[in-house]
Amino acid sequence: MKTPLEGIRVLDLSRLVAGNVLTAQLADFGADVIKIERPGRGDDLRHWRDEGVETWWKVYGRNKRSLALDLKDKDAQAQLKALVPLSNVFVENFVP
Repeated sequence: MKTPLEGIRVLDLSRLVAGNVLTAQLADFGADVIKIERPGRGDDLRHWRDEGVETWWKVYGRNKRSLALDLKDKDAQAQLKALVPLSNVFVENFVP
């Protein structure tokens, strides 16, 4: 069955709730969401636990692929730059 957003690639550099809610919904509708995360730590939502369970991440990280990139590293920056033209949507919520 074809989904509404099949064939759409989303690069997700957001952190915490707002961006993850958006990209989870895009993924639910079939978008290929690539979540860019910090190596060794991941998104902060991975560490929000309810009675020892990563509930927040299980809800908002669903249907996404994950790629760990240290964006301070030149090679990682090059990898991200290579993904940008292959993507349709770029989501971030960095402070201006």
